[in-house]
Amino acid sequence: MTDLLLRNGRPWTPGLPLRSADIAVAGGRIAAVGPGLDLEAAEVIDLDGAIVLPGLVDAHCHLDKTMFGGPWTPNTGGRTLEGRIANGEGRRAELGVPSADYAANLLRAMAAAGTSFVRSHIDIDPEVGLGGVAAVREAAARLSGAVDVELVAFPQGGLLTRPGVPALLEAALADGVGTVGGLDPAGFDRDPTGQLDLLFDLAERHGASIDVHLHDRGLLGAWEYELIIERTKALGMAGRVAISHAYAMGGLEPDHRRRIAEALAEAGVAMITCAVGGAPSSPCRSWPTRARCSPSATTASATCGPRTATATCSAASTRCPSATGSCPTRRSSSRSRPGRTAARPSSGSTGTASRSDATRTCSP
Repeated sequence: MTDLLLRNGRPWTPGLPLRSADIAVAGGRIAAVGPGLDLEAAEVIDLDGAIVLPGLVDAHCHLDKTMFGGPWTPNTGGRTLEGRIANGEGRRAELGVPSADYAANLLRAMAAAGTSFVRSHIDIDPEVGLGGVAAVREAAARLSGAVDVELVAFPQGGLLTRPGVPALLEAALADGVGTVGGLDPAGFDRDPTGQLDLLFDLAERHGASIDVHLHDRGLLGAWEYELIIERTKALGMAGRVAISHAYAMGGLEPDHRRRIAEALAEAGVAMITCAVGGAPSSPCRSWPTRARCSPSATTASATCGPRTATATCSAASTRCPSATGSCPTRRSSSRSRPGRTAARPSSGSTGTASRSDATRTCSP
């Protein structure tokens, strides 16, 4: 006897038409999919034609900063990036972050809403060291089997401008963190080639991925995209590099934006963006249709197509791995070195997308 039998659902598979099928679940895993399954089950749910989607991906959050489930605390850091960074670092002890309990609260809420994979950036600096990594790992262990968490060692307060941070990033990667982050190589660190050279060297030596927060706008931001593209191609790192926020894409002239999008697609660089306050957002539907939202199946990226970006899972709560990855089953109404969106975000996150869309072509 199977544990759960979902009758009359329409499993969604990229590129294939929706057809009615039953889904059998045993031991928390999908055991069979097909029309009219002749099986007995402890529980039977009639989906009445509802679409069954893979688990959602939260491509960018900061679990070490969340206070989810705690008291309301207003922002006292102002509107500038520097102010917010200083505020977040200065109030850690007062606010009790990073906290495994708060991070687990948020992960629990994400999983309940259909998210099965999260990429979280974790602050790395001399004051907190690897404490955030330990806290988020503990939280992830509590939700093991419900949501997978990928960590990014993130130099939020600067990389080259802050002594000791490069060594801490190295230590985090040596400790098993799989992705190294960066922050505004030009606008914050004031040395774009220096920061990017360091990040790509760390990633190359540790076999890690890269995810750079890039808030710099206009032509400065566009130039930094080009530096990232050059290094990605030179080191053969297609599918392992992402640019987060990417505000410059929203302010470029259409032809320039299209050229950048084509170059990102060719190099295999993902872009994870969001709509925050007055920041310009990228009009993804004007991108070339061959541009990929993310070329990596193991890392997360927000989707561009309107149909996939609004995909949600709700209702039943059994988590089942599908052909595209582990997911909650829910009802849905050259080595040379050169010179080198929009689903509803969870708290602490910037984008949620269907997990199987990690390699899905953007809709025009």
